[in-house]
Amino acid sequence: MRQLGDGLAIFDRLDWQTRVLPPAGAVIVELLTECGEDATERQLCERIESELDVSPDTPSIQDFLRALREIGMLAR
Repeated sequence: MRQLGDGLAIFDRLDWQTRVLPPAGAVIVELLTECGEDATERQLCERIESELDVSPDTPSIQDFLRALREIGMLAR
């Protein structure tokens, strides 16, 4: 991971592509990193709700969590 302005660039080891995350996505990835390497989706959702005061059930958050799962950054 590398900071890119307020966003974040993440390298996907599965398909060798780099993904650029907007600032909101970077905040969620930062929370995930703080949760630890073995963090589950449930743990991350709890942190999103408690620290960002945002429902993790919103479509945009769910889409982002799915993308994190697809690139292997988030376990169910």
